[in-house]
Amino acid sequence: MSGYDLSTEELDEPAAIKEKLLALKIVDPGVGSGAFSVDILNKLVSLVEKLNEKLGTQEERYYLRKKLIEDCIYGVDIQERAVHLARLRL
Repeated sequence: MSGYDLSTEELDEPAAIKEKLLALKIVDPGVGSGAFSVDILNKLVSLVEKLNEKLGTQEERYYLRKKLIEDCIYGVDIQERAVHLARLRL
């Protein structure tokens, strides 16, 4: 996680934190049923929405979730069925 360290100045800037959250790459190496992926998605959505409140902006939850799923969350598994199940849950 060395590329995502926040300096003390950035902690006072919600826009910088949001930018770094949206640039995260999270991998679930044993995606299974997708429980971890769904949980991390919900946590990221919650954090970004809180930052949006501080920034006075608003994003539609659907588009935020879609962006996070497409750009930030990755899952792999030895069983193709598990990857398909995780895809359905997301």
